[in-house]
Amino acid sequence: MTRALLAMARTFTPVLRWKNNTFVFRAEDVKEVLNRNQDFTIAEINGPNIERLIGPYILGMDDGPQYQRDIGILRAATKREDGERISSFVRKEAVAIVDNLPKEFDLVQSFTRQLPYLLIADYFGTPGPDRSSMLRWNRSIFWDVFLDLKDEPEVRSAALRSSSEMVPYIKEQIKENKNRVAQGLEIEDNMLNRLIKMQDEDVPSFSDEEMAGNFAGTLMGTLEPINKACVYILQQFFSRKEILKKAIQAAKSDDTQTMKELALEALRFQPNMPVLMRFSKEEQELGKRRIRAGQTVYAMTYSAMFDPRQVEQPKRFLPGRPVEDMMYLGFGQHRCFGNYINLVAIPEMLNVLLKIEGLRPKGKVIKEGPFPDRWIFEKD
Repeated sequence: MTRALLAMARTFTPVLRWKNNTFVFRAEDVKEVLNRNQDFTIAEINGPNIERLIGPYILGMDDGPQYQRDIGILRAATKREDGERISSFVRKEAVAIVDNLPKEFDLVQSFTRQLPYLLIADYFGTPGPDRSSMLRWNRSIFWDVFLDLKDEPEVRSAALRSSSEMVPYIKEQIKENKNRVAQGLEIEDNMLNRLIKMQDEDVPSFSDEEMAGNFAGTLMGTLEPINKACVYILQQFFSRKEILKKAIQAAKSDDTQTMKELALEALRFQPNMPVLMRFSKEEQELGKRRIRAGQTVYAMTYSAMFDPRQVEQPKRFLPGRPVEDMMYLGFGQHRCFGNYINLVAIPEMLNVLLKIEGLRPKGKVIKEGPFPDRWIFEKD
């Protein structure tokens, strides 16, 4: 829906019921839906698809003992100082790519998918048997779990094939790395190996089976979201001359904070996920309106981020808005776990890319389904 239509919906039909679906448009109501975890649940939406492909994972769980245990283990496998490690790695690899780009190049395959792949290989410790396999696995599984609203058979079969390859690959990596530990050999400091080491410590930890599924889920939330976000941000930059000028100035000054603020405001105008789905098990009240039992609830986050009741001057491109009020990274309990990576990696990628003299798109983005797949650029 266009922003004009969303504005009309916020005014005249802020909660719209159609068949077994309810659409929620105002910011206050959207936030309430996403904060009431016990009333508007996620397990019925994501759980079956995720469990079928990789086993139980936090993005398919409602709040409860298992969710709290699993999210706690995943958070324990990350460190506060990882931000600098990720930042330095992305910057170094981005410079290496940019230094070798030809005059005309495919931004997606050479940069916005390549860099998160390299990050997965280094920080997560799972390069895959080869690059093409890891890219295919992540895209097809993400597509089936979150974006295949029509249950298309070809999307489902591609995801099943990917999961049948990806999960055994991760299990084999776990086995090999544990064997190295058993032999007294050093293993690299990455997220997978941290989870392995936690099994021998007096802390909650995953079994090997749980580790493989949770790791596959975490990978899924990193590669394509970074690719998609970078492309959407650049589309907004190149459609706004003054904003592009500010972004180029930030890049040339290595001003990562300004770049981050510009990028996040661009995502408000073109978010990765413009709507989040939940399920109403019982009849609920939302404000003065009733949500019937058994309804799928569409929390229209894109609409909420342009609601003048809660967003100051929503039509203006204003960098520096409070991140916690925005919904381009999800909202509430299920705000994307990978955001601690994405919010570091994306500004660094853009800082390096926008230093290129005369950088400009040549043609439009070509997609594979819902994902940016090719976008030809040229430079001076």
